[in-house]
Amino acid sequence: MVTARLKVLIADNDTLARCGVARLLRASRRWEICGETGVAGEAIELARRLRPALAIVDPAHLEGDGLALLRDLPRHAPKVRMVVFTTSRDRETMRRAFANAVLGYALKSEPEEELRETIEAAAAGRRHTSRGLRELALDLLALGPAPAGAPSSHPSGLSDREHAVWLRLGRGEANRVIATGLGMSVKTVEAHVAHMRRKLCLPGIVELRRHATLAAVGG
Repeated sequence: MVTARLKVLIADNDTLARCGVARLLRASRRWEICGETGVAGEAIELARRLRPALAIVDPAHLEGDGLALLRDLPRHAPKVRMVVFTTSRDRETMRRAFANAVLGYALKSEPEEELRETIEAAAAGRRHTSRGLRELALDLLALGPAPAGAPSSHPSGLSDREHAVWLRLGRGEANRVIATGLGMSVKTVEAHVAHMRRKLCLPGIVELRRHATLAAVGG
């Protein structure tokens, strides 16, 4: 009896990482890569049309809003199970990912076997994080959701669009590059930056970028 392969969508603007994921999946007869893209909007269209069983996403390396993609993808492919495969150890990204029913979370810097185990667990409906992220994941589970009315001095007080800008600031991107990647104007990016400075009580853009960079590297 021939078992039907499970469809997988890969959404990542990091071409080398996307090729590595594709190679890993093609080594098994269980998976069928039904689509690949580096653009958040295209990922939604592919999910709507192809109805993948699994989506492997790097929300920090997409053209467009990666966090919104994690939120919206299940609306267009209700049975999809999601895995985040990323370079980022950002606590708030992980919190939002798990809040949006992401089952798997793995770091690109870890051995390939960690990603394989994460994919297999997510496909089976189990939550799984790679070894390098388990302590952070346990901390988030212990903390639980942020209480209503909590002060916004932590990045959890940022809106989805502000947090998308925050992630790119942490990668050292200039405002112009952020604007192009997220499909917004430079003035809109500057407005988000100003809002974040006020919310996080930071005196200037240098301090904001430093905080974003420390969060991106797990400092």
